[in-house]
Formats: sequence, C-alpha cells, structure tokens
Amino acid sequence: ENGAYRRAVNKSWRRLILWSRVKQGETERVNDRLEEEITKVCVFGAGSFGTAIATVLAKKYGQAKVYVVVRNEEQCESMNAKHRNPRYLTDYVLPGNVVATLDPREALEGCQYVVHAIPVQASTGFLEKVKGLVPKSVPVISVSKGLEVGTGLTMHQVLQRALG
Repeated sequence: ENGAYRRAVNKSWRRLILWSRVKQGETERVNDRLEEEITKVCVFGAGSFGTAIATVLAKKYGQAKVYVVVRNEEQCESMNAKHRNPRYLTDYVLPGNVVATLDPREALEGCQYVVHAIPVQASTGFLEKVKGLVPKSVPVISVSKGLEVGTGLTMHQVLQRALG
C-alpha cells in the first residue's frame, strides 16, 4: 500500500513538473512575441511610480519607445537630455528609449497601450483633457490606487466615467 501511494505521488509530481515546463514555454513564447510586437507605450504621469513603471517597460521592451506624459517643461527636458527625472527617483538613469513629452497627443499617437500612473485625486481633471485623444481600441491599464474623494469611485470607475 505504501509503495502504491509513493508511485501515485511521484506520478503526480512528474505531471506537475511537465505542466509547469509546458506553461513556462508558452509564457516565454508569448513574451517573445510581445517583445517583437510592442513598439510604443504611453505612460500618464511622471511621478515616482510613473517613472518606475516607464523604466520597467523600457527595459522589458527595449525596442519600443516608452512615452511619458509630463506637466513640467524642465522635467521633460531633463528626462530627454540627461535621462534623469529631476523631481522623482533622481539617482536613477532612465533607459534611452524613455521619451518625455508635454504633449499627450504625441504620446498617444500609435501607442499600443496606456499605463495610467496619475494619483486618483488628479485623474479626473487630467483624463478630461485627453479624453478625445485616447483611442477606444487601446487598453488603458491603471496602476493608481485608492478612491476618489467626494465620489468614492475606484480608479476603474474614474477611468470609465472619464473616458467613456
């Protein structure tokens, strides 16, 4: 009886290991395909989190341009010329494929997805300004957290209300 149990456990482990190798291979194939297909990403927000997200995306998709929409001209110039955000995460060098812009239209034109990294309390005002520029076919991924004061809406709800 103990031998049958051990064989069953070993068989289960072999199946689990085989399944994980198959899944790992599928994930690698998907990631490889995404790396080839992603050519432009837009990040709303150049605070600490927006800068960090832009850096991760730029490193992950090295051939892609990662546009970061900023509000401050000095910040924009520094990020493009010196590859540093002078206001947030100042010690970190930004990858060369991170492009800062004051113009949301430039960042959104031809992008394949948008990452929203603006604090919830400033999101409605910002999104109302860019509503007509965000293509309906482009996924918007929010990395902002919290509830909007006054309405109690989650970030998902704020995005839906603002972008339609």
